[in-house]
Amino acid sequence: MKTKNTEGISLITYILFFIGVSSWVIYGALKGDIAVLVTNIVTLVPCSIILWLKLKAVNIKNDIFFK
Repeated sequence: MKTKNTEGISLITYILFFIGVSSWVIYGALKGDIAVLVTNIVTLVPCSIILWLKLKAVNIKNDIFFK
């Protein structure tokens, strides 16, 4: 995140990872499992930042998001 270079990251892979971790957050919340919930929220925060940086980089190259 220091250099904000996301060229080596697959957008599809990170979207799927984000969906998977989000699903675990929802599961943890529904089951009331604090360990699952907290662990996946901690994972979701940097995942969200990296995904946002990747989408921003795609926008710069393709001019499709964040106009």
